[in-house]
Amino acid sequence: MDATARWSKKAKQRAKPFPVTLTEENIVVKKDIKRATGMGNERVSIHKYTITYYYMSHIKNVEAFGKLTGICTGYGGKFKPGNPNLQAHVMSALMNNARQVMSEVHSAKTEYDNATNTRELTFKDIKRLGTRIISALKANGAGKLTIADAQASVRKFNGTKSARKVAEKPNAEGELQTKVRRARGLDFISVAENFAKLVETVSADSSYHVNEMEFSVNNLRSLSSTLIALNDLVNDTTAKLNRARSKRDNLLYGREGNLVDTGMAAKQYVRSALGPKSDEYSEIKQIRFTKPNA
Repeated sequence: MDATARWSKKAKQRAKPFPVTLTEENIVVKKDIKRATGMGNERVSIHKYTITYYYMSHIKNVEAFGKLTGICTGYGGKFKPGNPNLQAHVMSALMNNARQVMSEVHSAKTEYDNATNTRELTFKDIKRLGTRIISALKANGAGKLTIADAQASVRKFNGTKSARKVAEKPNAEGELQTKVRRARGLDFISVAENFAKLVETVSADSSYHVNEMEFSVNNLRSLSSTLIALNDLVNDTTAKLNRARSKRDNLLYGREGNLVDTGMAAKQYVRSALGPKSDEYSEIKQIRFTKPNA
């Protein structure tokens, strides 16, 4: 019976998303499959027909390196590598730097999330506000051209075009279906720009007088400035987050003497110096490191 036939039904089901050609060698099947994810890698190892899932994120790589550093430091005089990058105090300093960059990424991500959440909530009611402003213009007797200009701005940040419907083929019931053409301009930058145009149209109309503060020209101008400022804030926090992630990736995976390479080299040193069957190597051999997209 070949290796595939020995698999349990459950094991086959779990392996289904990962197409693998299995081979049998000394009654042991072992193959690693790596699939990149947003924050790290998910690794599937098949060993003796058993599937085990390992999720190695950036955080887990740092945790693994911290554990390895502590163990190697505890070896004392037994741990004396010739490679300066593997010396205990150098690994400890690298560990501290890794924790620092992870903290910077976390802080930058929090700032980014707060900025995008605030923008989302602020922009959410703009469409409804636009239609109410049109009604206020009409109630104050604004001219047809002014109303048309205001409606054009509102349609742009609502994402529709006026009276532009395209007939489609009749459906199964013989009814003629139509669809409204969608206009561009639904991104946050365009919405802020078109809302600013609406505010300028309103402020230029001498007949526009309202008692509701929500629709006052000063309040609308303030809201328009807020929309622009929120877009700028999201751009700034996005750039900060990208810089923090780049710094993290360089320290953990990119530069010479990065955290993952150092961790793997330290394991190999212990295996070489103290032996693959030594108690020391047995203590660290299960510590795993994974590079994203590796």
